[in-house]
Amino acid sequence: MTYKVILIGNKDHQKAKIMIRELKSHRSELKEIYEREQKLNDSKSDRLKDKKETLDAVDDAIEWMEKPSSLENLER
Repeated sequence: MTYKVILIGNKDHQKAKIMIRELKSHRSELKEIYEREQKLNDSKSDRLKDKKETLDAVDDAIEWMEKPSSLENLER
């Protein structure tokens, strides 16, 4: 591997780490909103279902991005 390829891979790896950190911060905010909405809405309401689906999607994205294979693919 050349230095340039390694450098580009490291930059992509750093970008992924930043994105994961931002998603985790966003997940915390979404979780607070979801918990607040649970108190205010019926458990079967569309609004609450939408919040839960969004929270689950963010969780899935974080989980996928944190997999070693996902970060290794950035280095190629």
